Amino acid sequence: MGVPLAKRVVFIKESFPYELANATLEYLKLNLRDNVSSQIPIDVPDKGDYRFHLDADNDDS
Repeated sequence: MGVPLAKRVVFIKESFPYELANATLEYLKLNLRDNVSSQIPIDVPDKGDYRFHLDADNDDS
């Protein structure tokens, strides 16, 4: 979305003041990333787009 990492880190830190009270901005900067293996993958919109990649087969309604 074009927001620099430094601004994202401040936003995250201010959004979760109690949970991240002991986390430094440098720590968050080094650990805030979206290309890591995980059980729940992070869906990142394509560059220049705001839509997520929703899987129609995952609809439980």
